[in-house]
Amino acid sequence: MDQIRRVTSGKALATLLGGALLSSMLGGSAGGCARGAGGPGTGGFGGQGAEVCGDGSVAGGEDCDDGNTADGDGCSATCSLEQGFTCDGEPTECNDIDECAQSPCGQNATCMNTQGSFACVCNPGHVGPACEKGPCLIDVAGGRGHSLAVRGEGTAMAWGSNASGQLGEGSTMSQPTPVPVQGLTGALRIAAGRVHVVSARSDGTVRAWGSNLYGQLGDGTTTQRNTPVLVQNLADILSVTAGSYHSLALTKAGAVWSWGQNSNGQLGDGSVNNRTAPIQVQNLSNVVIIASGQLHNLALKADGSVWAWGHNVSGQLGDGTTMQRNTAVQVQGITGAAAVAAGQGHSLALKADKTVWAWGQNASGQLGDGSTTQRNTPVQVQGLSDIVAIAAGDLHSMALRSDGTVWTWGDNQNGQLGDGSTTPRTTPVQVVGLPAIKTIGAGPDALHSFALTADGVIHAWGRNDSGQLGDGSVVLLKSSPVLPQITCD
Repeated sequence: MDQIRRVTSGKALATLLGGALLSSMLGGSAGGCARGAGGPGTGGFGGQGAEVCGDGSVAGGEDCDDGNTADGDGCSATCSLEQGFTCDGEPTECNDIDECAQSPCGQNATCMNTQGSFACVCNPGHVGPACEKGPCLIDVAGGRGHSLAVRGEGTAMAWGSNASGQLGEGSTMSQPTPVPVQGLTGALRIAAGRVHVVSARSDGTVRAWGSNLYGQLGDGTTTQRNTPVLVQNLADILSVTAGSYHSLALTKAGAVWSWGQNSNGQLGDGSVNNRTAPIQVQNLSNVVIIASGQLHNLALKADGSVWAWGHNVSGQLGDGTTMQRNTAVQVQGITGAAAVAAGQGHSLALKADKTVWAWGQNASGQLGDGSTTQRNTPVQVQGLSDIVAIAAGDLHSMALRSDGTVWTWGDNQNGQLGDGSTTPRTTPVQVVGLPAIKTIGAGPDALHSFALTADGVIHAWGRNDSGQLGDGSVVLLKSSPVLPQITCD
């Protein structure tokens, strides 16, 4: 549920995702090259002899020549200048412009510099293309039997199962209504694994609590924590995700860090060794959004491509195979993506044309293509259009339309589709009894679902045997939305 404005060059595109507006204002960046505007080189002969692009000598119609014919380094393969860089000299030397130094994002957003471009990420409590003041509840997440919500001012509430201290309130007593997470301030994002939680703070650090059997709290130990602790060696973090027993963090620079269980290569470091402190995911850069399944992960890059790594027995990596990947591989057939989400063994992508695509495990119809056939490459979800956000639970999927309606499909034995039944659905159905919604959420281990209105009212439905719906009851399930007992000031 990241609020991002990505700026590169070319044209404008606005896509609302995860309850937020991804506004890609594609236009030229500040600064430029010493030799001018950078149109394509004209070729021909110069005063000192024939032009040979890539020889390190600026001649003929060349704007620059850095001694190679590669794109993306400031001087293009045709020896023309690329926007987003400053270039000079012979051979030409180009450097990426730090657009963030000019504070282009305003006081309500954080600037993230990427190669040749930059992104504006809204600060806590602010949303939309101009990062306006948002609702009091800004993020929600669900684990196997627990739930969390982040307030606009940066505190968090938790409810449900607590045997591993995953509510962060200092005990291991379950809570059927929301209670404050102790000692957490400045919360920006929150994510829940099976029995642990991670939260990104506005100061760029990360806190974690709950089960720590595999080091998924990232504090260098395997000791359970009933209140938040600092994740080691992380800075400038924008967002976090959690798998069953591992965690991820995305930096402002577009790098991804991981820690915890790694038996299926889900940490993306090329090994299968568990890590009790963060390690950088290999061969991955310019990432703007991350998502975690139970044992796999997705990364959306600034160019709209999607990458995946980890467990792949159900084809959830979308590379056309069922081979485990210990480093990131590109998902086939997905371009122009605007958001990603992941469940137990399936994956989702929202494209810029507001269609939804899915791949991986499908025994419960969670791919929404009208079948229960596993797909190793993406297929389009049937009957959906004008979608602005996606989310995934354990074996079910969610989508939010621009008109504020919520649509769900997949497993429903716990009422997690919210259609008033427990009947599984292989194509999307509308959640009943909801007002206009702005944000949706679940989690890769969640058997329940969430929706937030624009003014911060939270709705929940699905499994409730541990009080994870937060309405004060403890019953097996509720197949229609209820209101957790959490209010906004």
